[in-house]
Amino acid sequence: MPTIPWDIKEGLPLDRIHRVRGALIKALNEDMNKPIAEYATYGHSGYTGGHPCKGCRYIVEKDDDFEAPPTSKLFDFLNLGAFTFCNANCVYCNAQFTPAHQRSPRLKTPPTRGREMEQAVFKAVEQLFEADAISTSCRIIFASGEPSASKGFMKILADVVRKGFPVLINTNAIRYAPEIEEALKSGKAEVQVSLDSGDRQSFLAVKGIDSFDQVADNIDRYAAAVRGGSILWIKYIIFSQNNSPAIAENFVTFCRQHRIKNVVLTTNTFEGELGVDRQEEDVESQTLKVFGSLAARLQFMGVDVFQEYHFLTQNEQDQVEREYARAVMQGLGYPAEAGDDYKEIIIGGLEMSRLPVEDARSKVYMSNILQRAAADAKGIALFGAGGHAQWISALMESLGIQPLVALDNNPADNSRFAFPVISLAESYRYDFDTVLIASNAYHLSIYAQLMKMEEFADFRLIDPYLNLAGLDDRPLNYN
Repeated sequence: MPTIPWDIKEGLPLDRIHRVRGALIKALNEDMNKPIAEYATYGHSGYTGGHPCKGCRYIVEKDDDFEAPPTSKLFDFLNLGAFTFCNANCVYCNAQFTPAHQRSPRLKTPPTRGREMEQAVFKAVEQLFEADAISTSCRIIFASGEPSASKGFMKILADVVRKGFPVLINTNAIRYAPEIEEALKSGKAEVQVSLDSGDRQSFLAVKGIDSFDQVADNIDRYAAAVRGGSILWIKYIIFSQNNSPAIAENFVTFCRQHRIKNVVLTTNTFEGELGVDRQEEDVESQTLKVFGSLAARLQFMGVDVFQEYHFLTQNEQDQVEREYARAVMQGLGYPAEAGDDYKEIIIGGLEMSRLPVEDARSKVYMSNILQRAAADAKGIALFGAGGHAQWISALMESLGIQPLVALDNNPADNSRFAFPVISLAESYRYDFDTVLIASNAYHLSIYAQLMKMEEFADFRLIDPYLNLAGLDDRPLNYN
């Protein structure tokens, strides 16, 4: 990662940052092995040549019509790390890159040094605003350590929320922060709570502090504050100390009891070989099994699950997806000896559900399913009335296919559609024989719900991201 040294007693070196940034962007389209003079002058003292961003997974090619932010705006992404403050002692923490068993019981930065860093970051952010160096669409992230333990960081959070910036806050929720509550109420915040456990005992083992009940209460309070486009995520970092089926089952129970809507699943970055480009297969197979099965269990409950694969090799990702497919088949009542064709279709659907609708592959994939569905249908009803349903509706219109109605568990007046949005109880009023599930986040739970309902037994149910219709009409022995 490119680094520009900065003396916290001085102002933020915006001129240096601007020059190095321009040179790095220009060099991305040239020979990545060539030295960059500006970075050699102003960058990290250990620089030995070549592009410091070489190999970064965030480098992607942009279309010719991509509009970059104005060059005067240095930042459209700002990550503020509160490394100097934390009120937990997580066993997977990479603080000072010291193994947990070698760390002191309470690893802390001296208070004076912490306050100096806090004030330096606060002044730097003020300087960026005064210089008009932050893009209006800039996403500001509060992470590392525990942001809520720093009064300065919470003051910055309150300020950027008032200014209308979208924010992401990573917190352990041991401390309840009114500033985080206000961020969620703004409609532009994502808050990610690292629970990493399913009960008090496993929380203590992973977090090094007996605060599970307190965190559970704070999660409920944050959930009640969510407004508009804000999202509360519960994060589960799966690794050797919390990958037992019993702990995972307790996490599922926690999510059900607290009505959790969004979950992030990932693995421990620092378990095994360090670095995102590692090749060795060193993540425990039990971790990969729990990763895949937990994702399926939560999706059947109607939870939106983000599966973070950044630190897994391709082979490890494949293992997670095979376990996910096995768990989906089990949840739908397929026999354990069902063929690999089922698993391949489920994995393929999983991959398609992750694609943004702007991706050309999404349009081709969905268009094929819609045309096949319409060919034999007397009438089609969508299930879902969210953004994804809106995209599918527009695609159907472009293909000359008109849905009769949209079904929804919580229907509301919705002018985004040219057809009625109704409850399932009202479905008898419309003459359709096919239901197409129009959700990529909740498709599994909707499919499972409809398969249980006797009134839908004679309908053709199509889940575009499960799409098992090519193998048989409906699952066997659904339970």
